[in-house]
Amino acid sequence: MGDLQSGSDDDYSYRYFITKKNNNGTWKQQGEEIPIFFKIGNVSTAHVIGTKKKMHHVHEFGHWIMKQYELSPVFLSKFDEDRKDYVLCAMKREYIDECSFDDPQREPEPADEDV
Repeated sequence: MGDLQSGSDDDYSYRYFITKKNNNGTWKQQGEEIPIFFKIGNVSTAHVIGTKKKMHHVHEFGHWIMKQYELSPVFLSKFDEDRKDYVLCAMKREYIDECSFDDPQREPEPADEDV
C-alpha cells in the first residue's frame, strides 16, 4: 500500500494511508471526535463532511500518533457496503527521547497540532 506525504513542513513526518476501520487494538483516543466542516463561498451554512479522531499508542521504542479521518454517513451512503468501513489515517512516530513524558506507560498530553 502506498503512502503520501503532506507538503507542509509541520506535517512532513506524517505518513498517510487508507485502511479499513478497526475498533480493536491498543490505540487510545485523545479527546473528542472533531467534526470537519465544508463551507462554499459566503454561504452562512457549513456542512459536516466527516470527523477527525486523534489517537496515540505508546511502545517501548516510541510514541505513535495517529489522526483518523472518516467521511460523514451522508457521503458513505453512496458507497457499496464493503467500502463504507475505510478511513484515511495520518501517522507519525515520536522517539522516546523526543516524547514529553518520562514513563512510557503514562498517557501523553493531548497534541495541539492539526493536519
